[in-house]
Amino acid sequence: MQQGAKARRKLPEEFGIFLGFVIIYIIFALLCRKEGFLSMENTLNIARQISMITIIAIGMTFVILSGGIDLSV
Repeated sequence: MQQGAKARRKLPEEFGIFLGFVIIYIIFALLCRKEGFLSMENTLNIARQISMITIIAIGMTFVILSGGIDLSV
C-alpha cells in the first residue's frame, strides 16, 4: 500500500508539464467548440508548427547533457 502512495506523490513530479498541457488543451477545446479547435485540420496544423522546434530542442538537450558545448540560443 505504501508503494501506491509513493507512486501517487511522484505523479506530479514526473508528468506535471504533460498534465498541464492536457488541462490547457481541454480548456481551449471547451471554450472554442464553435471555432473548430478540435478539428483534425487544426490538430495537424498545431503538430506541424511545433514539430521543428521539438526536434531542435531534443537535439540541443542531448548536446547539453553530453557536455559537448554550451548552447546559448
